[in-house]
Order: sequence, then C-alpha cells, then structure tokens
Amino acid sequence: MTALAKLLRRSCAIVTSGALVLCGLPAIAQDQTPPAAQQPPAAQQSPQAQRLGQGQLEKLLAPIALYPDDLVAQILTASTYPLEVVQAARWANEHSNVQGDALQDAMQQQPWDASVKGLTAVPQVLAMMNDKLEWTQQVGEAFLAQPNDASNAIQQLRAKAAANGNLKSSKQLKVSSVAASAPPPPPAPPPPDVDPAMLPPPPPVDYIMIEPVDPGLYYVPIYDPMVVYGPWPWPDYSPFYWYPPGYVLGAAVIGFGVGFFVGSALWCHYNWGGGGVAINVARYNQFNRTNLAATGGGFSKWQFNAAHRGTVDLSAASRGCCRGAPDLGYPRRDCEQEPRWRDYKLEPRRGARLRLHRRRGGRPTHYDCHPARPTG
Repeated sequence: MTALAKLLRRSCAIVTSGALVLCGLPAIAQDQTPPAAQQPPAAQQSPQAQRLGQGQLEKLLAPIALYPDDLVAQILTASTYPLEVVQAARWANEHSNVQGDALQDAMQQQPWDASVKGLTAVPQVLAMMNDKLEWTQQVGEAFLAQPNDASNAIQQLRAKAAANGNLKSSKQLKVSSVAASAPPPPPAPPPPDVDPAMLPPPPPVDYIMIEPVDPGLYYVPIYDPMVVYGPWPWPDYSPFYWYPPGYVLGAAVIGFGVGFFVGSALWCHYNWGGGGVAINVARYNQFNRTNLAATGGGFSKWQFNAAHRGTVDLSAASRGCCRGAPDLGYPRRDCEQEPRWRDYKLEPRRGARLRLHRRRGGRPTHYDCHPARPTG
C-alpha cells in the first residue's frame, strides 16, 4: 500500500471514529450552498502539478473512459476529494442495503461534497476508487489542472475502442457520436527530441457519447484496458485492470455486473466539445434537496470546492512525506525524530513492524511520522 493510501485511510479512520476532527474541514457541505457561489481563490482551485502528456493521461483515464458519460463526469469531480471518497466507500460498504429515498435521506446527514455523496448509489465505483486511492488522487489532480486534455484523452480512448470493434451499443449502454463543431487541424509530426507520450492529446474528430439504455439504471462496464483499446501505444504508462470481488471473468471484452438504480444521484453531465463538466440542476436539487438555480438550459457550471479537499497536501503525501499529512489538531513529530513506542501500545502489530524495521537499520518511514496520540 502506498504512503498516500495509508495517510488518507489513517486520516479517515480518525475522522470517522469521532475522536478527532480534521482541522479546516467545514461542517457545511457543498449541497447546502450553490456550487456557483463556492469558487475559492485562484491560488487554491487546483494543486500544483506537472502537466501530463497523452500517455500519462490515457493511463489514468483508461479504466473509466468507457463508462457512461454522466458517471465519468461524477467520478472526475469526486476524485478531487479523495479523503471523502475513502469515507463514503467505508459508509457504502457498511450500509449496502440503503438505497433509493433512504439513501437520499442518509446523505443529507453527511458532510461530504455532493459529487461524492452521489457515488454512494454506485458502490462498485466507490470500491474501485478506494482500492486504487493513489490513482484517485492522480485523476483528481489531472482533471483540475488539465480539464480539456482529460476530455480529449477520454475521447481518444473511446475512438480506439470503437476502431477495434469493442465499443458498440448493447442491452446496457447506448453508444452514439456527433461531429465536432470545428474539425481539428491535422496533427503535426512530433519534434524529434520529444517523447510522443508527453505531448497533449489531440481533440477528436467526433465525440463519442455513452449513455445508459435506462436513464435510471446504470451498468458499470468491466474490461481490461490492455485489451479493449487494442495494442497499447504507451509501454511506459500501463493502466490497471480492476473488477469487483465475485465477478466471473467471461469471454466478452466488455462485461457487466449488477445494475444500479441511481435515480437522481448522478447529477453531473459532460459537455463534450466545450464547457466541461456541468450540473444537471433538476437532478442535483432532487438528490441533495436544495434550490440551486440553473444558469442556462437546465444546467449550471460545476466548480471545485477546495474546502472539501481538507488540509491534505496530496502532492507531498504521494511522495511519502509526513509533512504533507493533514493537520489533525494535535502535536506531530518531525520525520527525523525517534518514534515514541508508547504511541503504538494500542497498535501492537504496527509497533512490532516498526521495531523490526528500526533494528535492521532502516531509515525513518511514514510509520515514524505517525502523529503522537493525544495524552489528555
């Protein structure tokens, strides 16, 4: 498990136990204030990150690029709040029988961002995002920093799957396409000293749309990205293959598990070709029980709410640095300090693992950076 996953899951466990509260995490969720009014200062809207090329973006987005449009959009928005994704995945696992109106009722009591709340209607997706937590964080950062490139990468992947005969309408999904409003210019040859994988993904000639046959019933495609898209062109950037527990692999390139009755929970909408991710206001208001006003055509522009990201410095956390850990409101040791063994008296397995590591001459790790337990 990566340092990021351990950091976020440890933070999540502390929050959900009720013993401590993350500093900086507001008690008011996004659905209680219209998203259009929540735009944070420009410096906080997206984490600083190196721009990703087509190879890197396609690696990140390949596992979800063939999902229905609205589900893809909601995954992208929810991935910008990875700590809340962990909390929601845990809640969904513990309340698997809560659905429909009861799920809406339960979500009104949770402080998570509305995009995360909606995904509780599709627990299979939350389980994947929780299992692949570092991937979730990377997808969120890429989406915030490069929304147009992310859109183009998804369309390039869909075009590859269609060209290989693997993306077509079925009993579960409806696949259609619409020509881009302006044909993209012909691609220029890459500079000789630049890796093509590091160039931005080109805009598509046609936008491929994927919708559920029944708007209220969503089937999540299950597929191996290294197969469904044909020969993978980026050997240094290979995507993962995830499928839910109990799923029986079959001969079909794209398979499906159980369907999920989502109602109005998936309120995100992808505006291909411009505008990015929007909010379907009618669905948003119904699921979140708010009165958000539409700005045009029944939609409102989605905006990132930095408050729901908490105080986790995810870029630092992904490098395994304890200084990127969230501020939990009590003293923290420095990385170079010797660990205090009494902090682990309630966690003997972790303490034993750390003692063995230190006896073998190991350098300080994220175990050493575990915050000191409060003594009061």
